[in-house]
Amino acid sequence: MKHQIIGILLGIGLLTGSIAWATNRNATQKVELENIVSPTKVEYDSVWYARQAEGWAKEIKKNPKNEYAWRNYYLASKYQWTWFNPSPHSKDRRTKDATNFLEGILINMEKNIPDSHVLNILRYFHDGKWDEKYKEGVMRAIAEGPDDLLFFPDYAAFMLRWDMEEELTKLCKKMYESGEYSPTLLNYAYNELVGVEPGSILLTYGDVPTYSKLLIQKGKGLFPDVHVISTALLYFEDYRKSVFAKLGIPLDIAAEDRNGEGLIRHIIRHSRQPVYFSTNSAIPKEGLKDSLYSEGLVMRYSAKPYDNISIKRRNYEKRYLLDYLQESFSPERYTTSADGLKLNYVVVFQSLLKHYREAGDEARLKELYQLLEKVIDNVELTPERREGYMNFINEAYEGK
Repeated sequence: MKHQIIGILLGIGLLTGSIAWATNRNATQKVELENIVSPTKVEYDSVWYARQAEGWAKEIKKNPKNEYAWRNYYLASKYQWTWFNPSPHSKDRRTKDATNFLEGILINMEKNIPDSHVLNILRYFHDGKWDEKYKEGVMRAIAEGPDDLLFFPDYAAFMLRWDMEEELTKLCKKMYESGEYSPTLLNYAYNELVGVEPGSILLTYGDVPTYSKLLIQKGKGLFPDVHVISTALLYFEDYRKSVFAKLGIPLDIAAEDRNGEGLIRHIIRHSRQPVYFSTNSAIPKEGLKDSLYSEGLVMRYSAKPYDNISIKRRNYEKRYLLDYLQESFSPERYTTSADGLKLNYVVVFQSLLKHYREAGDEARLKELYQLLEKVIDNVELTPERREGYMNFINEAYEGK
């Protein structure tokens, strides 16, 4: 309740900082305000977000009707609290404090910019349960700001949830053609999709793993027959019904399968298509790990062992587009996610290095080693982390 009250006080001009301890520490520093984007795009620390929240709070005090300022104030506060900031409190306490504080901001938005484009979007996703009572407001927000690509992940999640296929395709085409999305993320998504069998199921979790593939499919028009499923959205009955109906999967789920991994087991059990897992997704799969086989950037479920190394080799040698790992000529806007995805190649191809060495394929061994070394060199790493990655590939390269 305390932090909800703080958020409310901001709206009537009694508080100009985001939270008291951040304001006191940075009060003498001039803040250069920036548009707040997702930390998956560009990563900053909690102090930076605190300064931005303080600055945008002052802009709101000047003009309480400034939707742009409210949006940035809310997001800066959200990322300051919930993304990076470690807390002496337990995780549950921190989450509760953040939720109450952000709820206070939304209450003031309702007073100052009621039924606005920004409020309708933020209110819907702040709720966490994505209650249908906010659906109409989001529909109005999309109609009012269809070109607001800052909310692309939010719009896409909403359209996936409610099976708005035509609207989602238009949105993805608009985002793809804007050139705003990361070329690294698109390359990575392409390589995931090109490595799976036609008509298969590809399970994902999270914004980047899901929406980058949608941009390849619906924005670029490639691999339309692959069924990309957001496991995070499977918790919502309407999304689950839509997906299961398209795949011919029974809607009746055993009581023991009504959880994250259980829903995935239900899909595997009843699917007629091969099932793959995106390796850059936090998909619940602990109980399935003995039946998952790496084929490169994806893992395939199989009840029986098979020669997955030959598939991984095929993907590396014939299917994956890898020139972008050597050099890129497009500015990278999603540095946080892009660097992590590049390093995934090091992890998944280490076993292929070992395969080439044991097979005596010196040319391929050297070629792949040089590529992975280039990846490590091109990513900003601490000396300790760089040494760790280099040791990882050297073990396979040298056989030590």
